[in-house]
Amino acid sequence: MAGKKLTVVISQQQGKNPVQRHLEEEIAVQLLGDPDIDVSLVPHLYDLSRDHTGTLFLQSVPGNLLVLSWLFSRAARWILDRNGIKGQAGVSLLNPEEEDTAEPPATNGIGSWDVPQRKLYCIDLRDHQQAKTYLDEIRRIARENTVQTFDLLGLIQSSPQRAK
Repeated sequence: MAGKKLTVVISQQQGKNPVQRHLEEEIAVQLLGDPDIDVSLVPHLYDLSRDHTGTLFLQSVPGNLLVLSWLFSRAARWILDRNGIKGQAGVSLLNPEEEDTAEPPATNGIGSWDVPQRKLYCIDLRDHQQAKTYLDEIRRIARENTVQTFDLLGLIQSSPQRAK
């Protein structure tokens, strides 16, 4: 996943609250020019059925995904999982108390299975009123996702080769 763009999806509010709509628009406009981020808008997560175009789009995102919604982060993750949008819980500094599931779940418990090797970040838009707070965190996550990583475990498990 390293080196790829971060896909940011704004799940729009259900009502017509001008303050909330302005926050969504301000975040979207600021992210449109960022070369490390792809931004899209979908309806409220509760309103997405399995065959909705918004759901189909979310299912088609191949890499790491950050979803901003008007829901608790854990609730957003559950709705996404129910609709076949899965990923390992990505940690946001805006809501660390909800992100205690960042480690893989035990295999003998209830939870998602067939989780792809990608991060799924869910951030609640109700927590802060300033777009800058969200933009700073989105850009931090985007930088974190573009850091080049190496598979050291594969290197350790490989057979050593004698230098010639």
